[in-house]
Amino acid sequence: MVSRRPRFRRQRHQQEVFRQKCVVEYVRNIADYCKARHPQLETMSCLMPTDREMWVASSEIASLDNMGTDIYWVNEERDIEEMTPLVRELDAICKKSGKKHHEWLQCYGALKGRERRILEQGQVLVREQPDALYVWAWKGQIGTAESCHDPEASWRYACEVLKTAKNAG
Repeated sequence: MVSRRPRFRRQRHQQEVFRQKCVVEYVRNIADYCKARHPQLETMSCLMPTDREMWVASSEIASLDNMGTDIYWVNEERDIEEMTPLVRELDAICKKSGKKHHEWLQCYGALKGRERRILEQGQVLVREQPDALYVWAWKGQIGTAESCHDPEASWRYACEVLKTAKNAG
């Protein structure tokens, strides 16, 4: 009997390469479209850490001004210091390509008791000094299906991060 696994692995690889090409082309098409019609606008894209393979290709898009990522680990057990190499990698890519670098801080869907991780992750982001720091979402996404279990506590930590960033900047 012949193993079919290598063929399936090859197919999955081909599918992933195709998906990455489609995402980069989508970002290029949208950025090109926006710049052609409104050259004064800043174009930006956020690609998740799971899409790191697309960071360099996206950074080569001439009409894209700003790149970022969203390391949303508030509910995970991962060591937050593992964020540092990811943030630095994207920062280096942005610097090399002349892009602004932004990062997103998670303030949605935080489970009860995990709110302090918003502050801890934010401290890593502030320390790494991206060009911009954004928060998703306002007031812990209160009133939505993505609301934090304790939106008030989550938002307090997010605001503490933003104050620290403002004072550092």
